[in-house]
Amino acid sequence: PDGLEVESDGAFVVVKDRQTVTLVGGTGLTMAEDGNELTLEGEAVATVTIRRDREDIAVHPVIAHDTYGGADHPRPAPSNAGFRMRGTWPAGGVVSE
Repeated sequence: PDGLEVESDGAFVVVKDRQTVTLVGGTGLTMAEDGNELTLEGEAVATVTIRRDREDIAVHPVIAHDTYGGADHPRPAPSNAGFRMRGTWPAGGVVSE
């Protein structure tokens, strides 16, 4: 209803005020609005957060921790799982390619 179109292969995508986007369990997404389109693509399934005010891509492990020996042991996040952004954030803001 607000004009933002989101396509993804993930379980779901959360968009907060068009400033922060989290892709959960996917390899890519595209957001489009008013001729601006932002694409995020990766080589492996991951949970990923991108922020408009940063150029970095935060990749989170799909499984956060394992429990053995009565304690939780965090899994390391993938380096960046080959994720890259290109295009323009909806409502303006060019992303370096």
